[in-house]
Amino acid sequence: MAAGRSRSFAEMNLAIFRGEDPGGVLWQPRLEFWYLANKARGTLPRRYRDAGLLDVYDDCRASVRYFTSPLRVRYHTVKQRTEWLDDTHQAHYLETPIGTLREVRAYDGLRLSGARSEYRIKTLDDLRILEYVLQDEEWYWDAEAFSRDLARVGERGAPQFYPRRTPVQGLFIEHMGFEPTLFALTDHGERIRQYVQ
Repeated sequence: MAAGRSRSFAEMNLAIFRGEDPGGVLWQPRLEFWYLANKARGTLPRRYRDAGLLDVYDDCRASVRYFTSPLRVRYHTVKQRTEWLDDTHQAHYLETPIGTLREVRAYDGLRLSGARSEYRIKTLDDLRILEYVLQDEEWYWDAEAFSRDLARVGERGAPQFYPRRTPVQGLFIEHMGFEPTLFALTDHGERIRQYVQ
């Protein structure tokens, strides 16, 4: 706990979630990409060259957020496969008995940050395959991973993570892309409503 604070970062974080006064400013910068990119390039400042990421958070007197993702998914019949197409493009396949969905992510040169360059839903027929994938999922809580993450981060923050997006958000961001989703909502609204259900 940093000098001058009566609560740990985890306690402050939980107070904010409850709508209470945390007793100070909870600063939660996202340092992961900066740290990993500079570490990979060998350009970390001298004082951090032998430091781990949590050491950097401690040195900055910052709280850690989104340090765990214990809500996991597994499939019963869907097979997942990934392959690098070249140095910066990775394809991910969801193979089902009724067809295969493919998406491609374009990564930076360090393969640390990527964005979709090809979405898995290219036609309305692909929605049928996505529906199969979603119905084949089994969600579970990985208690061991959660406990390990809590022990690793300690009082630096409270566990928080993103659950799955809503079906329409998923179309915009993960499955179809912004413009194709807008056209699908406008031109094929009933089919999109069926998918959402």
